[in-house]
Amino acid sequence: MSTYGAETAPEESQAAQRAALAKALTVDRFLRTYATGPWILVENGSIMGYFDWVPEKLRVGKWHPLSAVSLVGLFLLIVNNMPESFQSDIAKVEMLFAPAFSLKWYMSVVGFVWTSILLRLVMDKVGPIVLATYTMQSWTMNLVRFALLSIAPFVVTTDSSNAQDVLSRIVSFGLKFLRFPALETATTTFLIWNLILMPLVSLVFMETAEKRKRFLVWCFSFRMVNIHLLNLPIAIFCAILSSPIMTSFTAVDLWYALAVKYAYLLFYLLVLDRLGVHLYPIASPRSIYSLFMW
Repeated sequence: MSTYGAETAPEESQAAQRAALAKALTVDRFLRTYATGPWILVENGSIMGYFDWVPEKLRVGKWHPLSAVSLVGLFLLIVNNMPESFQSDIAKVEMLFAPAFSLKWYMSVVGFVWTSILLRLVMDKVGPIVLATYTMQSWTMNLVRFALLSIAPFVVTTDSSNAQDVLSRIVSFGLKFLRFPALETATTTFLIWNLILMPLVSLVFMETAEKRKRFLVWCFSFRMVNIHLLNLPIAIFCAILSSPIMTSFTAVDLWYALAVKYAYLLFYLLVLDRLGVHLYPIASPRSIYSLFMW
């Protein structure tokens, strides 16, 4: 995740730039230019200058020829490998949650409250745009799963004649659908941020000792420690330890995670890239190295 530019920019300049951007970038223009061009809709491929620290060759210019080919190939791979048990998994109601008022249930409620508070703190600092980041989408997945774990004992039932049958199936499927994606995205965020992105940005993109110091102070702030370090143990409890029944992950769980990851990749390339929001420079479609990240 890289909201560093947005969080450290002066409040006055942000307000004026947001007003100008909102006036110039309408929904009609955004949709129309998919066909007419240009692809990049903001100056220098950096929205409000937040991503000027990203090398220009990764912000503007044509995509690498293999990027579009890889994008189509990944789509065909995911569709072709849809598990046969997918349909039955949707219809089947499973009691994969702790009973109400048990210790694990209380921990799930606390998990929901904690993740909600952190999400609000981050949004108050950066704004709703922070939800566009892979990190906060992962965080939100765990938040939603904690919410479902909290209400599941009261609404999920195996009695198909029950008046709450539709809600029961929705909550049950939501718990199954989010279980592995919530864990996988948190693991990906934890590993890529702490082992690749934070060291890379700190050592390569922060050109002076003062910039590096400010960046590291931001990295180890209360909010960032929660969403980049504590996110993994939170997700492990949410996806695995919250249920009294320890069930193995299946091919369907893996497919859910791949589908979620591909959906975010499309959003990143077809929306954020056009807006100059380069949260993850190593995933730029203008570099062949991005193919390894995809």
